[in-house]
Amino acid sequence: MEKDQKEKELRDKRLEREREREKQEKQEKPEKQITITPKREMRMLFDRDKNDADEERDKERERIREKEKEEQKEREKQKEREELREKEEQQEKERIQAVNQRIKQKTQSIKSLLQKSIQYAGQTTVFIGDIESGLGRMRITSLTLTLRRLLIATTNYGQE
Repeated sequence: MEKDQKEKELRDKRLEREREREKQEKQEKPEKQITITPKREMRMLFDRDKNDADEERDKERERIREKEKEEQKEREKQKEREELREKEEQQEKERIQAVNQRIKQKTQSIKSLLQKSIQYAGQTTVFIGDIESGLGRMRITSLTLTLRRLLIATTNYGQE
């Protein structure tokens, strides 16, 4: 054991001396300085310019990407507006069709009533004409003509 311990101490001392020697050598040797030759300086400038150009290209690409994203968003908004406008137009057409349908129904019912009135007025004319002189007949006839004109106007209105 003592022998092992002595060997260990010797080894430690030897290592310590080697470390000190290395430290001294480092202190004695100046570190190698890089000499910048014109060619090397040009190369450094070129590399720096190249890096700057790469950074500038990256920034430009990023700006282009951002612009494309904004344009895409704008196109999506435009598309949504267009769809909304088309939907509103469709709803307006449906409302107009519903109103036109109601108008046609009302017109048809008015036409039916007018035709019945004309028929009734014609029968009444004959009846009144039999009882009274021509004066009553003229009133009923003018009513019949008025009703016929109204029927024609209603028919034309429904077709428009």
